[in-house]
Amino acid sequence: MHYIHIDDGEAVGAGSALVKDMPSGTSVFGNPARIVFQKDI
Repeated sequence: MHYIHIDDGEAVGAGSALVKDMPSGTSVFGNPARIVFQKDI
């Protein structure tokens, strides 16, 4: 089984299907989830 890590400052939309780890400060939505916003850190 594969574990997905959600970093600090990340937002995941309801019903989104994460298929890989996402970087900090991002907002992801969709199925499969796609980055729609990324904060400058």
